[in-house]
Amino acid sequence: MAINLTTTLDINEVTRLIATVGKSLSVLILSEPGTGKSSILRQRAIENGDKWREPTEYFPEDAYEYVYVDAPNKRDGDLFMNMPERETQSIEQYTTSLINMNDPRPKIIMIDEALKVLKSMKPLFTRLVLERCVGDKRLPAGSEVFLTSNNVSDGVNDTIEAHFGNRICKVQMRKPTAEVWANDWATTNGISAITRTCVAMHPSVMASYLDGESAKENPYIFNPKTNPVTFVSPRSLALMDVAVRNRAVLGEAVTRAAIEGTCGLAFANLMASFIALEKELVDPRKPVAEPDKTPLPTNPSALLMLMYNMVDVVQTQGDLSNALQYVNRVESREMQAVFMTMIADNSRTAKLGSMNPKVKEWMTKNYRIAR
Repeated sequence: MAINLTTTLDINEVTRLIATVGKSLSVLILSEPGTGKSSILRQRAIENGDKWREPTEYFPEDAYEYVYVDAPNKRDGDLFMNMPERETQSIEQYTTSLINMNDPRPKIIMIDEALKVLKSMKPLFTRLVLERCVGDKRLPAGSEVFLTSNNVSDGVNDTIEAHFGNRICKVQMRKPTAEVWANDWATTNGISAITRTCVAMHPSVMASYLDGESAKENPYIFNPKTNPVTFVSPRSLALMDVAVRNRAVLGEAVTRAAIEGTCGLAFANLMASFIALEKELVDPRKPVAEPDKTPLPTNPSALLMLMYNMVDVVQTQGDLSNALQYVNRVESREMQAVFMTMIADNSRTAKLGSMNPKVKEWMTKNYRIAR
């Protein structure tokens, strides 16, 4: 069954949709592999002010209980079982600990890879999604259920029936842009400045095969026509960066092999030049401490990488003022604007920037090029 959706949403818009309608309408999030669908459950917990972050974690003080369901790997009995009850001489349904019905708190349930579920399990999941029931037991009031899966066009065995699809809300989630990923998620989650700079300067690595003609010859990304095993995605970038951060231990050859094995040969070739570029950089704490004395890199890529490193070390208003003083020495106002965008896109530094007099002064002078 084809699913034709023309409007695409980013992860923040998808999460807002679930938070608003999820108690009565189940949302199915579709995207190509590795775009970050699995992080939506974590984002809902953050928005609710709860501690939960990963499957199997349990915090009784949270407002909600968060449940991750790996749908393709579930079999009969994984949701509930019919068991004989001696006292009543009847058969009763016993739910499993996966969806802890003994906990009265409302649940936020994510059914991952929902369109790959076994045929024998579809009736059970259908009741959970459409009726908010685990077998014959209804979820606590206020519970949310949402689903994720790959695009049917991805060719990875995702299927949906019309009678089911007509009862849920289907949305297309797009990849983050290179700028948004590098400045926001990657910075917040400790991705190295090398990887962030590489992605920011080569936005094609975050393109989609759905982009049309421009994506046909893209050597970095997933494409169902070529069906690559290794490709660049937000997920594979985050995994690959572990090797980049530990390159001093791994050595050049092992680091390159790890990059190639996680994100593909084309991206490994690209990353090699950025890893070599790091040798030209100064310690990012120096320009923050001595903005007038620290030399500026002459290579634009090196300057961009240094600015990402500086964002990581900025902790106070004084740090931010000094960092901006250093960046203001750059002749290109466009490059200055790039640094301001980094500050604005990062949730931690954005709070500092909103109250910083030097930031306000720069914005007033350069409002024509500010985003």
